[in-house]
Amino acid sequence: MIVRADFSELSPQVAPGEYRAVIRSVEQRVSQAGRPYLEWSIAVQYNGREVPIRHGTPLSGGAVWRLAQLLNAVGINVQGGLVDFDTAHVLGREVVVTIEHREWDGQMRPEIVRIAPVSGATPSAPVASQAPPPPRAPGQSPVVTVGGDVDVFSEGG
Repeated sequence: MIVRADFSELSPQVAPGEYRAVIRSVEQRVSQAGRPYLEWSIAVQYNGREVPIRHGTPLSGGAVWRLAQLLNAVGINVQGGLVDFDTAHVLGREVVVTIEHREWDGQMRPEIVRIAPVSGATPSAPVASQAPPPPRAPGQSPVVTVGGDVDVFSEGG
């Protein structure tokens, strides 16, 4: 059997380095250990193409610094405690990412190891809140509570 496959849209392997990037999408997921996290798609320009790189950020625990770094890079000042933020305020924002290669499942893959603001960006005021988030109207973007108990509000509240 002869088969023709088109690999022209296969994402190229992004070389290690620092890149300007755009946060394209986010999904809530649950780890194998049962802990919620956010999986971001962050796109870098490489060899004339936009290449998406996945970046997971836990919502609590010791590695929550990954989420704090991302939020601080887009101007959401995270200072501890519970923080409510609307993911819609993060999507489409430009950041600077540092990429290194890490082995995963026997293959070298690009990994975002640092996220920083684009030069000249000014952080916003702290958004920490101890109060529960207000109810959402249908069609409104999800609000995520970070730290302690985690609430992600889906369509229909």
